[in-house]
Amino acid sequence: MSSQNILQRASELKLMEREADAETREVKSAAVPVSSLFGGEEYVKVKKTDWNKIVNIFHKAVKQNHLVEKYEKKMAGLEKQIDALNDQMEKLKRFVESRGLGEAIAEYLKSLAPKSIKQRLKEAKAVAVEQSRQRAGNIRRMSEKEKYQGQEL
Repeated sequence: MSSQNILQRASELKLMEREADAETREVKSAAVPVSSLFGGEEYVKVKKTDWNKIVNIFHKAVKQNHLVEKYEKKMAGLEKQIDALNDQMEKLKRFVESRGLGEAIAEYLKSLAPKSIKQRLKEAKAVAVEQSRQRAGNIRRMSEKEKYQGQEL
């Protein structure tokens, strides 16, 4: 991650923290403390609309926690897979180096690269020239055959 991305992410987190603090203060101000009849724990009285808001926020928080857990598990699995692939890549590199196949693989990869229109035209011309040579050779052979067969008769 680049430093710019880290700074951007940090500023986003600060903004989210400020928004959460504002909502928390709003919910706290809506609650009215009520003393217990039996002298035990203090209770809070809240309007029904504020209560629904608190329940919705709690629901979203629980859902988000479940998503975070799910994606953390998924990321752990993907990190294991990345490690396994990196190990395979290192083994493959050592194999290629031990067999001296570096140049052959490089040439093969170059052949897979997309070709420009000029390269395609050049290859097509080369194929056409080769085909015309083969045709000319076939025509010469056919004419020589005909001459030979004409001489036999």
